[in-house]
Amino acid sequence: MECAFNVEREQWEGEKERLESKVVELREQNVEYVEQLTDLEERCKNQYSNERNNEWEAKYNACQKELTDVKIELENVREEKVLADAELDETTSELNNIQKEIEEMATELSEAQKELEEANHKAKEMEKIQVGSDQATAEFKEKMT
Repeated sequence: MECAFNVEREQWEGEKERLESKVVELREQNVEYVEQLTDLEERCKNQYSNERNNEWEAKYNACQKELTDVKIELENVREEKVLADAELDETTSELNNIQKEIEEMATELSEAQKELEEANHKAKEMEKIQVGSDQATAEFKEKMT
């Protein structure tokens, strides 16, 4: 019986070694799987991070382009304002000159109107004198005849 016990014991020892070997093998596989999983997780994070970075970079670049376009447009508006201000100054100066000419012409017109009124008044007085003279001459002629 001792022989059967030894055989059983040897079988049990063999099974134990095989199972221990299997456990070591499974632990090594587990370590490999954990490393692969960690690597895969890291690659996924990096890929996600890269995609997010690419999205943000694209948005940032779009915002930068829009900002540059706005700055260019603002500079164009400023240049247009400078030109418009210069044109406004020139037009204002021209209008002031025209206003002065109008005032001078109004003064000349006023003086001409006064002269015309004076001349008209003198003409009326001369006409009265002439009419009176014609009447006096007619009366004189009547008396003489």
